[in-house]
Amino acid sequence: MDHLFVGMTAVTVDNIIMYCIGLFLIILAVKTDVSSAFFLPFGFGTILANLPFVPILTETSPIAFWLKGGLLLEALSLILLIMLGAKSDFSGALRRPSSFIYSIPAHFGLFAVLFAATGLGFSEKQAAVIGILGAVHGPAAIYVATQFSQGILAPLALLAYLHPVLLPVLQPPLIRLLTTPQERCFKIHFTAEERPVSRRTKIFFSVGVVLLIGVTAPFAVMMVCMFMLGNLLRESGLMNQELSETKNSWIQLSTGVLGFFIGITMGANSFLRPEVALLAGLSMLAVVVDTASGVLCIKIANRVFAKKVNPMLGVCGISYLPISARIVADMALREDRENDILCYAKSIHSAAGVTAVIVGGILLASL
Repeated sequence: MDHLFVGMTAVTVDNIIMYCIGLFLIILAVKTDVSSAFFLPFGFGTILANLPFVPILTETSPIAFWLKGGLLLEALSLILLIMLGAKSDFSGALRRPSSFIYSIPAHFGLFAVLFAATGLGFSEKQAAVIGILGAVHGPAAIYVATQFSQGILAPLALLAYLHPVLLPVLQPPLIRLLTTPQERCFKIHFTAEERPVSRRTKIFFSVGVVLLIGVTAPFAVMMVCMFMLGNLLRESGLMNQELSETKNSWIQLSTGVLGFFIGITMGANSFLRPEVALLAGLSMLAVVVDTASGVLCIKIANRVFAKKVNPMLGVCGISYLPISARIVADMALREDRENDILCYAKSIHSAAGVTAVIVGGILLASL
């Protein structure tokens, strides 16, 4: 009978804290739609990881075998990049090539976080991995972390997927602080750019991006080619209609499996550390710097170039989800009910999917 209650006597305060964190993530997943496919299995895995005497990660465990060396997590993150590429539509960005330029400032937080992490005493590789938080791209952050710093993989992945939850809280007040009502009301009239984009153009674009990165930064090509492979499958028509309609389900499944396997590595000894508090602060810094740089760079560009752009569009490149694009579109409509900039916001967001993966891949190649 003593064996029946041995687990209860081995539970520590740290375990209880981790149970609460796991339950909070599950509740967050149920109550919100943002990143729910990641949070729910991640929270469940966190609870399992902190149960005493449960042989999840022992040497004889099949899960430990799959996780050994990070190969499983690396493969899952690459599969997720393929799925995200298959979901991406670059028609708007190709219609308005300036979208790629406007998406770049929203990644300046990467360099801010990189330098801050270095100054706080993290190693060069850890700082580079933490810097990916500045790109606010969860799958890219996980892939880079599996390569160079698996010790902070779980907290870093959690913070990367928390970004979409933080954006509606942090971005609107910061955007209002950096812009005037007149700037937020600015309307864009680019009707001449609303021409259709042919399938051939989109196929050439996918191949061209891989060729460009393969020639200029060959060590960065893995992340880029997986993302563009998914988009190529989409645009070539090889992905049949039935599979195309269910790609969201595949993305949810891949994200869920990835979240679970990362969650079971999040023991109390790897999460309840001072370094995680620093990571949380750097995560907040990434969102603030990305938002501020996106707005300010377009404000500067408006003073230099004849064609003006609504400064709020500079933040649309943040996150792999179109959260920022919707936030900006809603703010523009609240200022002027006739100012619909959602299509332009989404085009910059789709362009950012390419720039974020390229920036992450180049940073990975520089190590």
